[in-house]
Amino acid sequence: MRVSARYNANPTSCQTNFDGEVEDYTVNVQGAVADTQAPSAPSSLAAASIAQTTLTLNWTASTDNVGVTGYDVFRGSTKIGSTTTATSYNVTGLTANTAYSFTVKAKDAAGNVSSSSNTASVTTLGTVVSYCDSKGTRVTYEWIDYVSFGGMTNTTGANGGYGDFTSKVATVTQGSTNQLVVSAGFRSTAYNEYFVIWIDYNGDGDFTDSGEQVTSGNSTSSGNRTANITIPGNAKLGQTRMRVSMKYNSAPTSCEANIGDGEVEDYTVNITASSASLTTFSDVTVTGEPFSNQDVLDLMAYPNPATNFVQVKFASKAENMTYRIVNTIGSVVKSGQMKSRNLDVSSLNSGIYMLEVNDGQKSLKTKIVKK
Repeated sequence: MRVSARYNANPTSCQTNFDGEVEDYTVNVQGAVADTQAPSAPSSLAAASIAQTTLTLNWTASTDNVGVTGYDVFRGSTKIGSTTTATSYNVTGLTANTAYSFTVKAKDAAGNVSSSSNTASVTTLGTVVSYCDSKGTRVTYEWIDYVSFGGMTNTTGANGGYGDFTSKVATVTQGSTNQLVVSAGFRSTAYNEYFVIWIDYNGDGDFTDSGEQVTSGNSTSSGNRTANITIPGNAKLGQTRMRVSMKYNSAPTSCEANIGDGEVEDYTVNITASSASLTTFSDVTVTGEPFSNQDVLDLMAYPNPATNFVQVKFASKAENMTYRIVNTIGSVVKSGQMKSRNLDVSSLNSGIYMLEVNDGQKSLKTKIVKK
């Protein structure tokens, strides 16, 4: 390298004999140094805003000796997108109720790629399914007080006619047999209560498909009622709804909006896959009355027709029960305390009457005929 200075004029590179000075130097020219260092791996990868078909990935930025120019996002081993300097990515086009794993890699301008971030494993939300409403209108005297199924147990009092217990999850396996236990609670007298239980096996938001009514029965017992429920081998995997409905004196339907005296409770059942057909029961099998359809008469009077006396039979053991006898035009012709189960009807005219017996909670009725 030559440096030349001349008085009052520009020098040339090879000019001699002028007022000034010339200095020569040596310059060592080297090639450019290549960038071979990869960025650090992104960290703290996590999923947020998880929905049925979308979610958002967030991570902590990588560092690099020169500079990070972007990130590649992978679902499993498949690259699904890239960002420049953003440390988040919106994932779309997913399938509801499906498990996924995601990783992220950083890159720089020289094409160096980092190792993978930690793996974010996530399951998208299931499709939102709406179910019909069903509710008891009075729980003053009877209610559902216990439900057990698939490792889930729930002991409650009256819940205003409906209990949303879908936060409680029973886990069962395709092809397995599991014990279901329910019981009724009573204020005092035990009445004839019908239980019907449904499981939405195909997850379509109703209980009307074949096999989804899993058991039913009635009795006047306040003890446990049990049934062994076999889960179909083709039941849809994942979470679904179980409805437990109890109604006084008649069987409820799954979508009965106002069932009268009684209660409805909803639960979640998680159905898992099985590699073989299994028959499994809880480690502790609860004893109790099996579900059955029983002939229960809350109130009966005999002989009928009667001449002088009728024998009154009813399930209630309440004290201080009252009665009244009403004729066909609605007039009360006889009333009083039920001091015994024999009722004197000798003073009545021949005809048809309605006998009403009240145990302090419910009024029970039956027809009698006086000869």
